[in-house]
Amino acid sequence: MAELRTIARNAGFVLAGAVLGSAPAVFAQLTTTRVQPSGGKFTFDRVVGILYGLAEFLIRAALVIAVIAIIWYAILIMLSGSNPARHAEAKKGIWWAIIGAAVILGVEVIIATIKGVVDSLR
Repeated sequence: MAELRTIARNAGFVLAGAVLGSAPAVFAQLTTTRVQPSGGKFTFDRVVGILYGLAEFLIRAALVIAVIAIIWYAILIMLSGSNPARHAEAKKGIWWAIIGAAVILGVEVIIATIKGVVDSLR
């Protein structure tokens, strides 16, 4: 049993490394509106662009963390064996990670809607 836990723990480290290792590639491909420095003036468009870019980055980072949590709790389910309490706790963790990911995606929809309204007002 201890050998199985060691294997699962190492698999978790490999999966976490793969997810975290691919994060720079994911973040490098974001299609955000880049605001070019135009001097010392802060315009409304520039502030909106900065806030939207920051929100997109935070949403992507939170989704990566949610995926890592789902993988981690899946590993804990595999390691729970015949212990129903540990199995139930890990299953609850997976559901909360899925709910968190859904909330994050909902926030992304709300932000995109607000950005669309702000863009139409210009």
